[in-house]
Amino acid sequence: MPSSILISRIRRNLFWLLVVSLLAYLAAGMFVVFVSPQSVEQRGVRRLKRDYALQLKEQYGNKVVFVGGSSTTYSVMPSVLAENYGIHAVNAGLNAGLGSGFLLCWGLLFCEPGDTLVVMIEPGLFRSPYSQPSSQSVAELGLPRKYWKLKQSYFDGNFWRARPRLSSVKTSGKGLTGLLGNLIRGFPVAGHWLNYMSPAGHLNGIEYSVEITPYDAKDMSGHINFALPPDGNRALGWLRHECEARGITVCYIYPKCCFRSALVDEANRHAEKLAREISNDVPVLNPSDSIVDDVDLFYDAPLHLNIEGARLFSLEIGQMLMIADMVPDNE
Repeated sequence: MPSSILISRIRRNLFWLLVVSLLAYLAAGMFVVFVSPQSVEQRGVRRLKRDYALQLKEQYGNKVVFVGGSSTTYSVMPSVLAENYGIHAVNAGLNAGLGSGFLLCWGLLFCEPGDTLVVMIEPGLFRSPYSQPSSQSVAELGLPRKYWKLKQSYFDGNFWRARPRLSSVKTSGKGLTGLLGNLIRGFPVAGHWLNYMSPAGHLNGIEYSVEITPYDAKDMSGHINFALPPDGNRALGWLRHECEARGITVCYIYPKCCFRSALVDEANRHAEKLAREISNDVPVLNPSDSIVDDVDLFYDAPLHLNIEGARLFSLEIGQMLMIADMVPDNE
């Protein structure tokens, strides 16, 4: 009899331990997703960019929308485009970790008929354009119905693949641990995006460069030295079709990237080859010369331009758009 009572108590304690653990896990997940400084900041960034796009629509009509990962966020200065070319633009860049599917649908959210969508997604993302990272689930919170319709279309109408996911909860422990670790070590609990972001969505890299390590030969295959896979063709074909159906002009611009000097020519050749494949669906405005070796133009990574680098690249971008006749007509 005593042994049966003991076993019953153990079972009951294990049951409640499991319940408490599950509740703590879910609570950590909800904290990371809804309350943590990182998620609050990211929602603020997305709101800032969407509000500016609406402001442009009201003031000027059509606009240019730039979308991509953090390389876009650091690279495109709408103020430079407006001052030098009269191009009214919003930098809708976020971060590459969200995946190309999210970024393409996100970019289209900003667009109205007559707009120009400039895709600057890091080329390597087109190797697996239908992956859905856990960070995507957090970013999708609060997005309008139009986004979900676009995402379902991106997945060939398959609601099950496009459905909202709770995969972000899987990383709740990691997210909470990282937050506590930053607090203990005195590091910022959130990034610097909102503090250093212009109203038009450009994230200012500081004026000088942190010492960066340019990409090496081993990085080339992940970035540009690959053949566009069938899924990449499919994603770009979907983008072309959506833009044609909505009256949106679309093009692709390679983000600036820093490689070691000895590899620049080879890297640009690979980029040019990949550009020919991308251009089967979407015109590429800078098929070559996107790879450089000037580390002084970069902030903290080989794809993150500092302020001077972004200013110079934005001047190049404005010229490309003008030459290609891809600037919206607001007259």
